[in-house]
Amino acid sequence: KCFSKSSPPSQITEPEEEDEVQGLKHHELNQLPKSKNNGRESNCSICLDNVRKGQYETYLFCFHSFHSECIELWLVKNNQCPVCQIDIREELAKV
Repeated sequence: KCFSKSSPPSQITEPEEEDEVQGLKHHELNQLPKSKNNGRESNCSICLDNVRKGQYETYLFCFHSFHSECIELWLVKNNQCPVCQIDIREELAKV
């Protein structure tokens, strides 16, 4: 089920062992664009639920969007888009 409510995404803490971390760090997550859904039809391919009006969405460089909380939980463990596998850290370095 969906983690997202109509409140802003929660603070995600980073794992302590940085050598084992391949996901994004908190400051990297904050660089990704987020916005409240304004009623546009959208689905989160992580939780498979609809992104409803007023829920926060995060957009990746590949133009895939997800519930903000879903993709943040994904990206602290992985550095790639769950749909197309684009490397988000590499894309952030280009900005």
